[in-house]
Amino acid sequence: MRRPAIFLALAVVFSFSAFPQQDLSEFEKRLSKINGQIKEIRSRISREETSEATVLASLERIGLNKRLIKSQLDLYGVELEKAYREQSALKAEAARIKVKLQSEQQSVEKTLATLYKFGRISFLRFLLQSNSIGDLFNESKNLSILARYQEKTITEYLSNLAQLGRATETIEAKKRRSRGWRA
Repeated sequence: MRRPAIFLALAVVFSFSAFPQQDLSEFEKRLSKINGQIKEIRSRISREETSEATVLASLERIGLNKRLIKSQLDLYGVELEKAYREQSALKAEAARIKVKLQSEQQSVEKTLATLYKFGRISFLRFLLQSNSIGDLFNESKNLSILARYQEKTITEYLSNLAQLGRATETIEAKKRRSRGWRA
């Protein structure tokens, strides 16, 4: 009876030793398969992280571009408002200059009408019409004052006319510039 028991013991030992080797090779196959899957998942994760990083960078760039465009729009809005205010101030200045020019033009017209009414002024005529040398000096003095006043009035008129031209040109330039911002 001992022989069958030894056989049985040997059979059991061999069977256990065969199973563990078979189980070990199965486990190793499964482990290598799982390790392969882990490596594949890790490489996929790194690819996804790279892709995610580029997407995040793109989103960040889009956000920055959006902020840049918003800032530029704000800048153009402020510049447009400034141009409108300057244009309004220039229009008011142009209106003031026009009123002043009309006043000066009326003054010049009155003076010219008076000069044409009384004819050409000559020194000989004043000499003959004056009763004394004092009258001659007074008339000469008055004529000098009148001539300086008229010269000053004409100079101011021409200066204001030039200033009105510059203001009108500036208004037109501001209009063109503001139209360019709106386009």
